[in-house]
Amino acid sequence: MVGFNGQKQLKSNKSLITFFFKIKGVQKMAYNIKDYEQVSVSTDAILLAYDENEGLKAIVMRRPSTEEFFADKLTLIGGFTHKGNYFIDECINTLKRKINLTLNPEQLYEQHVISTPNRDPRGWIVSVPYISYLTTEQYKELDKSKVVIVDVTINDNITLTLDGDELTETNFGFDHYTILMDTIAELIKSTEWSLRFTQLIGQAFTLKSAHELYTLLNPNNTVVIN
Repeated sequence: MVGFNGQKQLKSNKSLITFFFKIKGVQKMAYNIKDYEQVSVSTDAILLAYDENEGLKAIVMRRPSTEEFFADKLTLIGGFTHKGNYFIDECINTLKRKINLTLNPEQLYEQHVISTPNRDPRGWIVSVPYISYLTTEQYKELDKSKVVIVDVTINDNITLTLDGDELTETNFGFDHYTILMDTIAELIKSTEWSLRFTQLIGQAFTLKSAHELYTLLNPNNTVVIN
């Protein structure tokens, strides 16, 4: 309970606050969404696949030569989100629309949001990346005319190559080279505590196939199985 002196103090504080806003020309504090610039949100799919004969692959796209920015550059497969839709559904719909790949939500894992200032020359755009490990069947059924298959080699460093030529940041649009490389590095790191990487070889994998993939991801960390 507030006593007499406490009531006087509350009234005094209220008067001071009212006076402050009056001299500032403000009647009340209110959030107005129009006071803030609106950001656009995109989803970008990081698609990885594994073939026992061909090794680890990253599936990307090449931007059309008619694009204003990053024409003919490689990018992750992405698109802008629409109001009222879940981001993961937008990612799934984009993959179906652009490369005719059907994924279910259980195959997509949301990564951390990419919000680097000035990352996109088109405006203020943040990316919500999703990583997916394609099954062998999904990889083989990809329409190769719609995608670009990048070879991923892991030794002391991660190397991306296309038709034998090493790819660098200059071959990619936006910050997608960095996103892809960071994601592969995180996949390698996760093998220390998670078996998620085995999704690259399907649910019915053998210990031998899991060991081969683990060795591919960790060439300097040999694990012997009998």
